[in-house]
Amino acid sequence: MRKSLRYFLITALLAVLSTSVFAEVTDVNSIEELKGKTAGTYRFHFGEKTMIYGAYNDTWAGVYFYLWDGQQGLRINGAYDGKLKELYDANPVGKAITGSVTAYFDPASYNGCTMICNTSMYPESSFDGVLGSELNVEPKQMTVSEIKEAANKDYSVDFAYVKVHGYLLYANYQKNMYDDNDDNFMLDNTAKIVDEGNFNTIYNNENGTFRGAMYVSRQTNRDGSVTIYLNGQIVNSDWFASEGQREAPKVTLDANVDNTTFKDYPVADVTVKGLTFKKDVPAIINLPFAMKAQDVADNFGEGTKLYRLSGYSDNSKLTDTEAVYALDEVDLTTSSSSAGAVYLIVPGKDVTEGTDLTFKSTAISSYVTAGSSYFTNWDTYESMYLKGTFSPKELDAKKDLVLDENGNLVAPTGKIKGFTGYFEAPEAVVAAGGVTVKYGDKSTSGIAENVVAKGNSKVKGVYTLSGQRVNGSAKAKGIYIIDGRKVVVK
Repeated sequence: MRKSLRYFLITALLAVLSTSVFAEVTDVNSIEELKGKTAGTYRFHFGEKTMIYGAYNDTWAGVYFYLWDGQQGLRINGAYDGKLKELYDANPVGKAITGSVTAYFDPASYNGCTMICNTSMYPESSFDGVLGSELNVEPKQMTVSEIKEAANKDYSVDFAYVKVHGYLLYANYQKNMYDDNDDNFMLDNTAKIVDEGNFNTIYNNENGTFRGAMYVSRQTNRDGSVTIYLNGQIVNSDWFASEGQREAPKVTLDANVDNTTFKDYPVADVTVKGLTFKKDVPAIINLPFAMKAQDVADNFGEGTKLYRLSGYSDNSKLTDTEAVYALDEVDLTTSSSSAGAVYLIVPGKDVTEGTDLTFKSTAISSYVTAGSSYFTNWDTYESMYLKGTFSPKELDAKKDLVLDENGNLVAPTGKIKGFTGYFEAPEAVVAAGGVTVKYGDKSTSGIAENVVAKGNSKVKGVYTLSGQRVNGSAKAKGIYIIDGRKVVVK
């Protein structure tokens, strides 16, 4: 009995000693001091200007608090109930806090600068904070690149209370915040502040200031370099209206100059110069951004229609001597045009020389390419195309056709302008004058008179069905295109 009691007392004493020795608690008096420490248990004393600038309650992870002392930020999280939960229920955001928190801190953890105040994980944890009155400690104005630069220096700067002026964008299933330099970071846990429906409506030229915590993930690559991934958590519901709206960047594109590369503009007001159109006269247009129905009506007139070539059309046709482009109308009441896609456009008004086309709050990607759609005869594997170009382009008169200012299908003479396009068909079909473009209830047929300098209606010369020119006359047996007519030589 005495032996068992002695064992119990020794075990209890060792437990007390281990708690006091091996779970040493170090006192710190500022966030900066804490961030200079290694991993361990600390008692952090809140300074007189410490403010809670964000808080949310996660059913699984517990309550999260974001502290700010005017220079640096710190996150504290703990169990779902207890003193932290009581403080959360008291609506602490914007209020000063006094007292202290004893918690485990590891500056190199994936959680960044987080003190974990959870008694089940760390028995020595405790929270003794008391809320004070409202305290307006301003966040630090930073750009995305400045945040990345700071994060590269040390794990312990992962969390900060920052302001990033810019705009929101929900694209590719991600919610992003772009600053004035168009650098961006992904927003996390936004649903509590901005629901998904509103997110999609406010990003178009709607701009404000992000106030929140930046969470930084660090990935060490095989070559030893470090990649920084930013996530942002909106923690102030007034962030959007805090500093008004930022105008979208202004971008000008000229149809008469090279436009082969673009900078990424998630939201921009775009002006296109150098294009002209006639009311009710078909033309080809190819823009590196999407057009909404209102864009089309504002720039080209009410009643403007767009048509596109589908590779699955039952009405398009391609044979040895004939190419029929049957274009389908785009329903702009249910969808916008696609960035980079090439269309036949029939304007509802004249767009005269010197008139600028303007498009509000649109997106341009550096990955967008000039449009190209095609129809293939799978018996012969021959194809015909409707192609676009962003830059002035020299075409091949043997296989390419354009629409002139009156909507006639003609062979090209000189370069076509950027943001326009052309039809491409097998040379033998072009030589035979067998190209027809159909759209709606109208059609443009054949090759018009201005094919060559002499104004002949057909291409002179002898061609094989594959479009190769034959020197001299057709001597071998076969089928040829001679001066635009199909001829059988026996």
